[in-house]
Amino acid sequence: MSDYDNKWRDSELTRRDVVKGVGAATIGSAAASAASSTALADSHAAGETTMLQYFHTDWTEVEASMANVADAGFGAIHVPAPQESILTKDDQGGSHPEYGDEYPYHPPLGYQPYDRTSLDSEFGTEAEFRSMIDEAHAQGVDVIVDVVLNHNGYGPELDDFPNLDSQHFYQEGGIEGWMYSYDPNDDRCYDPNGWECAPDEIETNDLVGLPSLDWTTQTVQDLAYNYLQLLADCGADGVRWDAAKHVHNWVFAELLNPWADELGFYTVGEVLHDPIGYVDEYAQTGMDVTDYPLFYTMKYEAFSTDGDFRALDGADAGYAAQNPFQSLTLIANHDSAPPELERLARAFILTYEGYPRLYSYLIDFDDPELRNLLWIRNNLLGGTAITRYVDQEFIVFERKDNAVVALNRGFSERSEWVDVPWTSEALQEYTGAASDTEANSDGWAEITAPAGQWTVYAPQDAAEAPATDQITLQVEAPTADGESVYFTGGSDQLTGWGTGVEGTSVGSGVWEVSIDDPGTFGWKTRRGPEGGSGDVWEAGDNHTEADLAPAHQGWEDGFDGSSSTELEGTYSLRASHSGKALDVEGASTADGANVHQWGYLGKDNQHWTVEALGGDEYRLIAQHSGNVLAADGTGDGANVQQEAWADTASQRWTLGDVGDGSYVVENVGSGKTLDVEEASTDDGANVHQWGYLGKGNQHWTLDPV
Repeated sequence: MSDYDNKWRDSELTRRDVVKGVGAATIGSAAASAASSTALADSHAAGETTMLQYFHTDWTEVEASMANVADAGFGAIHVPAPQESILTKDDQGGSHPEYGDEYPYHPPLGYQPYDRTSLDSEFGTEAEFRSMIDEAHAQGVDVIVDVVLNHNGYGPELDDFPNLDSQHFYQEGGIEGWMYSYDPNDDRCYDPNGWECAPDEIETNDLVGLPSLDWTTQTVQDLAYNYLQLLADCGADGVRWDAAKHVHNWVFAELLNPWADELGFYTVGEVLHDPIGYVDEYAQTGMDVTDYPLFYTMKYEAFSTDGDFRALDGADAGYAAQNPFQSLTLIANHDSAPPELERLARAFILTYEGYPRLYSYLIDFDDPELRNLLWIRNNLLGGTAITRYVDQEFIVFERKDNAVVALNRGFSERSEWVDVPWTSEALQEYTGAASDTEANSDGWAEITAPAGQWTVYAPQDAAEAPATDQITLQVEAPTADGESVYFTGGSDQLTGWGTGVEGTSVGSGVWEVSIDDPGTFGWKTRRGPEGGSGDVWEAGDNHTEADLAPAHQGWEDGFDGSSSTELEGTYSLRASHSGKALDVEGASTADGANVHQWGYLGKDNQHWTVEALGGDEYRLIAQHSGNVLAADGTGDGANVQQEAWADTASQRWTLGDVGDGSYVVENVGSGKTLDVEEASTDDGANVHQWGYLGKGNQHWTLDPV
């Protein structure tokens, strides 16, 4: 039995809460072949990149996060499989084999294909998928797409799948576990419970009951080729072959990898197994492979609470130690929980050789440790990893000629003198966790790391900090009295797609703001009260650094700078679904008196004067009391009442023409609309506010009186 099978059964797994919300905001692609290795074999040049894996994330959410992804320093994203599949979000809730019941994303969506000619998936439409890729490229981020070509989904009869029928599946019976593994010492494979199976069962039998595609048939080959062409047409930069060890090697060598090369794709195969020789067989077909040998070493030997860093030293530590140029390294994904010493393990793969991929649920874009590590990787690292010192708790390795890295898993600060590639030169510590040091005339330096921390040393100014040249963003945009234009975008200085930085008015409706040049970024404007924040988005697409003074695209609320008075007058407001009038209950004149609907009686408690306030905002004044219509709160269901005028946002309303002679009456303070509760047609039915649903109980006619 393989070592991994023993670990699978016997280990006590630490449960993690991996659902850390990735900050979302409304927001080109390098040659794919360059992504397959993070440093050239014959070069020691610094500058490596990192991939970020998304899982169970809608395309619109991925797109909205692209500015944050790029700003943090990621070079690529890996997204789930985009095709019509069997499972939906309603199927979620099963117990995950590693994360357990605390993990809400099981079973995995996208991995039970139904129709590969349709890219409308559980994560969004094909149009949204294409839009997400376009935005990633605009932010300089490549997109690697999961591709499931080993099997179809469970449920339909084989003849019921589109473009396939029963003759296109192996139908050799099932294997019980996705963790089947092969032991080259006795040429046998085993399931997680130790039951023996024939080696070729991994490649032909149905993986956990999912019907396995027969790659000897022309129909399957054509379907796969057309699917890859469709992904290329969408702009994808690469693919990750799901369940690669369950597909024959000859399929990758003769078909899939050559097709991917033809389409300009970067390729990586999920070879979920720990023998390095086994993993290498798949790399020899012409693709990168997931470095599960290194993952298991990190999880069970180096970064467990009783682990030993000496497990990281040597050719058998992982595939990256033998072939870093085809190794995709990882500490966790949707299948596997991270090591117990998660922070240190993440720091290791971000400073070591290979192409690291982080898991989006385990990171925070604003985490200064993460951003520092990504900056270090992008600017300082390159070259072969050479161990300069290692014991159970402390390891120091050089990235040849570029930097020296130290990790300390112990409970006290450690320092060691090690051989470094510099002589008589000051060395800067780039994480801020330790003091700078100096290489002596013999090429040795004292390298330090605090307890539970890591450090990175390189010559001073080995990589320049990001440019701080100033740039000025400028737009000509309309505002109402008391309003400003706010600039927001994909950099910290622009609030990371938040409410924005208040601009300066330079006359004639022109607004501008100056910031340190962040390089590649997207930006947009918002409008809001002076000295506050931007509440209303600019319409249209995001601007980029290529145009710092673009034509303004108008505001999403339609405001054009005029102070509209065309609706001023006195009206009865009638609910379109019932014909009943907006009525102050009992004709009360009290502050806080309730408002409901009632059959029209021609009384002043049913008459409202609409008075313009500037921009597209109005106040609605009850004729019998002089009080104004107001929302008592900002949530759905907050009551609507009359109040003495205090010039608050909750007393201001916009009137949006819906095109049938009626209007949506929207509260400025909440963005909710005037709504007859439960669409009742009864006299006395309450009027409150609710998010706009486009229903007649939210549409009001303005009948002059």
